[in-house]
Amino acid sequence: MKVARIKAGNDDLLKAEAAFWSQVPTEKLALAPTPLAMVQELSPFLAISKKHGATSALQVQLAHNGEMLAVRLHWASAKSDRVKDLNDFVDGAAVMFPASEGASAITMGAVGKPVNAWYWKADQKVPYEVLAEGFRFVRRQKDNAGSDLQASATHDGKGWTVVFRRSLGARNGLVRFASKQASGIAFAVWSGANAERSGRKAFSGDFAPLEFA
Repeated sequence: MKVARIKAGNDDLLKAEAAFWSQVPTEKLALAPTPLAMVQELSPFLAISKKHGATSALQVQLAHNGEMLAVRLHWASAKSDRVKDLNDFVDGAAVMFPASEGASAITMGAVGKPVNAWYWKADQKVPYEVLAEGFRFVRRQKDNAGSDLQASATHDGKGWTVVFRRSLGARNGLVRFASKQASGIAFAVWSGANAERSGRKAFSGDFAPLEFA
């Protein structure tokens, strides 16, 4: 997947309706339910979960201005953004990058081969970053240390548009982006109306190559 180089201020990168997005190519990805059999040892109950992965398609646009990377996601969805009872869950989305060579998005990395993910949840104002070395070892960055990740989200009655934005550079083991450095990208979407949370989600599969213009 290619990241377009655009001329825009950092504030504009976070705006879903900014004019420059009309010039950025859109990738249309098919999503599939996550294969939960692999978490049998960690959570037998989760491993037998069925009927998750309600979101089947995702539109993705990628852009940078030399300082920051913006990832614009759009997908069809009912709006679930409040938890009113124990049986309520909210919509969410994530973007994942390999933090080391050979890391797998399907397993959320492995010991010694971490991945870095950006998470947005519809009931939280601030997105957050995690580093993971497999399903057992997931560490949320406290106060997003080393990161200036932000997100904006709008729902038009038919679906969500979510924009992530973060500096190309980062600290504390988080992914740094460079034009000549090989990287990858993967995506996940949670449907709150379908009681999706944790591993119950739709995802794009393993990392697709990421190339900066």
